[in-house]
Amino acid sequence: MSVFDETLSSQSGLGEVSVVVDPFSRDCSVYVPAVTKHPANPVLTKESFFTDVQSQMVRGSPADALAPCLYDVKDLFNPGVAHHDGGFAMLVRYQNASRRNGLFLATSEDGIAWKHGMREIELIGMPPAPEETQRRAYAPDLPDDVAWRPGVPYDPRVTQTTDGGHLVALAVDYDTVAAPGQQYVNVCDNQLYRTADLRRPRPRPARRRQATRPSPRAAPRARACGGRRRVPSSSRTSR
Repeated sequence: MSVFDETLSSQSGLGEVSVVVDPFSRDCSVYVPAVTKHPANPVLTKESFFTDVQSQMVRGSPADALAPCLYDVKDLFNPGVAHHDGGFAMLVRYQNASRRNGLFLATSEDGIAWKHGMREIELIGMPPAPEETQRRAYAPDLPDDVAWRPGVPYDPRVTQTTDGGHLVALAVDYDTVAAPGQQYVNVCDNQLYRTADLRRPRPRPARRRQATRPSPRAAPRARACGGRRRVPSSSRTSR
């Protein structure tokens, strides 16, 4: 491409498509990006969630009632998607008006129109505290008998396995129990679940891992994979 080339762009349908015209030969070159944004995006919104579940409830039975924790969903974000049963399955992280975080399952035949689950996915076997090596790496001064609040799972990542099942990786926030106004310690751990249908994940046997302390330069990013911070408990919110 020379400085004399003319570039024309279009954002209809395929996203950013560029046409380059040589002013001397009038030859044209078309450049289509390898990955484009589908025009139906966003396919997951709070509005689409409530529209779909209301439609299901009108057509269904009393057993199809929406779980109370999903009555006041405020945000849907950071889902994990995988092929499942000839279509697609998506584990969605939600946060409601009380800042409760959880997951529900959505399914789709084409990956565009989604049917949203009306029940929160129950994560059986969630450890009551972060793994010892993770805790000691980022909070070595904590006593062994410290009390922890229940872990808050979020940001699912789904991978299909060769046997047709799925592995689900979750980040899990753990906070120490502290009186109002007192400092607490936060440790972000990771948990791995295995599931055949994505509706009933079960913990995968943990492998022994060696925790490493972050370097000073990496410290500001440590919380994303097991960081630690101390803040007054009066300002604590669930993630």
